Amino acid sequence: MKNKFWSERINYIISLPQGHQRDAVRKLRSTFPKNHTEQWNTEFDSGSLYEAWTNILPMQNIYGLNRKVIRDFTKEINSFTITEIGGGNGALWRNFLPEDKNITFYLIDQNPKTGEIIKSLLPKNVNFEFVNKKVQDTDIPPSDIIVSSLILHHIPGHTAEENLKYNIYSPGKLEIVKKLLDSVRNKSGILIINESDIYTDIRLKPKTPFLYQKLVDSYIRRACKAIIYTMEHESCSEELFEKLQNVIIYWALEQVERAGNAELPERDVYELDAIHWLELLESAKANIISHKNSDEWNLFHQYVIN
Repeated sequence: MKNKFWSERINYIISLPQGHQRDAVRKLRSTFPKNHTEQWNTEFDSGSLYEAWTNILPMQNIYGLNRKVIRDFTKEINSFTITEIGGGNGALWRNFLPEDKNITFYLIDQNPKTGEIIKSLLPKNVNFEFVNKKVQDTDIPPSDIIVSSLILHHIPGHTAEENLKYNIYSPGKLEIVKKLLDSVRNKSGILIINESDIYTDIRLKPKTPFLYQKLVDSYIRRACKAIIYTMEHESCSEELFEKLQNVIIYWALEQVERAGNAELPERDVYELDAIHWLELLESAKANIISHKNSDEWNLFHQYVIN
């Protein structure tokens, strides 16, 4: 039987009245060392915390659902172009793309290491092009398939006009989605978006109880529970257990304060729940082919549109 340390403590926190949960998260975090050598979401190699994160069931479900959509869409096509917005550790593409088709693959990512990782995972028949930029700062090539997984929540606000009201000078999610849709519509393709089903966008002011509650809901009640599910499974190795424990400590527990206290331009997480995503996609005049929760914790939601 796996150690129940984490399930007992997380279950205790989420059993508390909402007004007490944030303090309980801070208290639990304070029992562990302050610093960790690896900053979250900066390393993506095989020994990274991100690699461990991609082993949890909700992430595996994202890859499985995305693969099914891509496989079904391309089964009768011998030549196609894929663009991925943010590659992470390339888990989606491991041993997946066929070797008997003509495939062009564009990766748009600001981390140069990600380009090296993705390229190493693709078969030789894939023509790989790396665009080392943020999606906000680059044109999107005409694509049959665009995949954007857990990237658009880093884009604040619905629109650039809305952002200006909060002194944020950048395009909003709507402008980015329209740009991606223009790309796939050039080739009658599809856009796959995976995002968290939680609301933490710019309309929620920093350091407010409602924002803290949303962050606890996302990172403690949902993410931690999903991580613990993998940690307590008999197949979880000691090495993976240790890394996932660090994900809980240095990402999930810390994120409540990090994101909750940050000024709006530095928050970095501007998530929309499914209702607001559907409203935004309607504003973008997207045709919604399908959308659904992709895991039993309702942590992530997949949208397939054109």
